[in-house]
Amino acid sequence: MNRNEAVLYEQYEAHMKAQEEQMAAASASLLLLAVFLRSSLSVSLEWMIPVNSTTSWIVPPLVED
Repeated sequence: MNRNEAVLYEQYEAHMKAQEEQMAAASASLLLLAVFLRSSLSVSLEWMIPVNSTTSWIVPPLVED
């Protein structure tokens, strides 16, 4: 391997390492965002969850003419 090839190989290795670090940082950011959104969503929707899980519908009586 000549000097040019060695320099090219080193640059490639540095590029791949930087790319892996960027992917790891992006993955961590997405994970934190998902955790935040899930926790805030569950808090904001908590009041909508009924205590009694059965739902009853009130149907008006049929009016006969």
